[in-house]
Amino acid sequence: MRSTLTRLARSAWKGPYFTAFPNLAEALQTNTAIRTSARACTILPNFVGSAFSLYSPLALSTSRVAPH
Repeated sequence: MRSTLTRLARSAWKGPYFTAFPNLAEALQTNTAIRTSARACTILPNFVGSAFSLYSPLALSTSRVAPH
Protein backbone atom coordinates (compact mmCIF):
# COMPACT_ATOMS: atom_id res chain seq x y z
CA MET A 1 0.00 0.00 0.00
CA ARG A 2 1.38 3.41 -0.98
CA SER A 3 1.12 6.41 1.28
CA THR A 4 -0.19 9.63 -0.22
CA LEU A 5 0.33 13.25 0.68
CA THR A 6 -3.22 14.26 -0.15
CA ARG A 7 -5.75 14.69 2.56
CA LEU A 8 -8.58 12.16 2.62
CA ALA A 9 -11.77 13.75 1.35
CA ARG A 10 -14.88 12.79 -0.53
CA SER A 11 -14.07 11.29 -3.92
CA ALA A 12 -14.45 13.65 -6.86
CA TRP A 13 -16.50 11.17 -8.86
CA LYS A 14 -19.13 10.98 -6.10
CA GLY A 15 -19.88 14.70 -6.17
CA PRO A 16 -21.04 16.84 -3.23
CA TYR A 17 -23.37 15.49 -0.55
CA PHE A 18 -26.77 17.19 -0.46
CA THR A 19 -29.67 16.50 1.85
CA ALA A 20 -33.29 17.62 1.61
CA PHE A 21 -34.64 19.93 4.31
CA PRO A 22 -38.46 19.71 4.25
CA ASN A 23 -38.94 22.82 6.41
CA LEU A 24 -36.36 25.00 4.60
CA ALA A 25 -38.77 27.57 3.10
CA GLU A 26 -40.62 28.01 6.39
CA ALA A 27 -37.38 28.33 8.38
CA LEU A 28 -36.00 30.98 6.02
CA GLN A 29 -39.20 33.06 6.29
CA THR A 30 -39.51 32.84 10.08
CA ASN A 31 -35.73 32.98 10.73
CA THR A 32 -35.78 29.84 12.88
CA ALA A 33 -32.99 27.27 13.04
CA ILE A 34 -33.11 24.24 10.74
CA ARG A 35 -32.66 21.03 12.76
CA THR A 36 -30.46 18.40 11.11
CA SER A 37 -28.15 15.53 11.92
CA ALA A 38 -26.41 15.63 8.51
CA ARG A 39 -23.12 17.23 9.56
CA ALA A 40 -21.24 16.43 6.32
CA CYS A 41 -23.69 17.94 3.82
CA THR A 42 -22.70 20.73 1.43
CA ILE A 43 -23.74 24.30 2.29
CA LEU A 44 -25.31 26.05 -0.69
CA PRO A 45 -25.10 29.83 -1.32
CA ASN A 46 -28.81 30.31 -0.57
CA PHE A 47 -28.18 29.10 3.03
CA VAL A 48 -26.16 32.26 3.88
CA GLY A 49 -27.80 34.02 6.80
CA SER A 50 -29.77 30.98 7.97
CA ALA A 51 -29.19 29.09 11.21
CA PHE A 52 -28.71 25.34 11.63
CA SER A 53 -29.14 23.26 14.76
CA LEU A 54 -26.57 20.51 14.33
CA TYR A 55 -26.96 17.28 16.24
CA SER A 56 -24.12 16.04 18.38
CA PRO A 57 -24.40 13.18 20.89
CA LEU A 58 -24.57 15.61 23.82
CA ALA A 59 -26.88 18.36 22.54
CA LEU A 60 -28.00 20.42 19.57
CA SER A 61 -25.59 23.25 18.77
CA THR A 62 -26.87 26.21 16.76
CA SER A 63 -24.64 27.73 14.07
CA ARG A 64 -25.36 30.62 11.71
CA VAL A 65 -24.00 30.52 8.12
CA ALA A 66 -21.86 33.59 7.35
CA PRO A 67 -20.90 34.82 3.86
CA HIS A 68 -17.14 34.36 4.50
